Amino acid sequence: DIQFRYELEGIEMLVSLEGPFDLHSSEKFLKGMAAHSFSGTARVAVELAEVESIDSSGIGVLIVWTRRLAALGGELMLVAPSPRIRRVLDLLQLEQVFRIFPDIASAQAAARPQGPLDCP
Repeated sequence: DIQFRYELEGIEMLVSLEGPFDLHSSEKFLKGMAAHSFSGTARVAVELAEVESIDSSGIGVLIVWTRRLAALGGELMLVAPSPRIRRVLDLLQLEQVFRIFPDIASAQAAARPQGPLDCP
């Protein structure tokens, strides 16, 4: 199952995935993402805590949308991958492609624009 939620603090869209992220669910993901008009600095978080497995089609659509959002000046972030999914991401060295966060709060903090008082 896939849920799309909009406009959380610092994040334009939160996508929560459940079950296998395979060919069938990746098509739903693509349709849901394509239906949204993203701003130039869109930050999209994909929550993976309830994902049981991921195949090449699931990884492929995440990479496609990472590139699309980056071209707009935005970002796709992976959030709370289950231990099984984290092992897959590590084996494929996908931390070089995605920023991966342990929870939504960490992703929100990283996505929040820095003001003059936040600069070191």
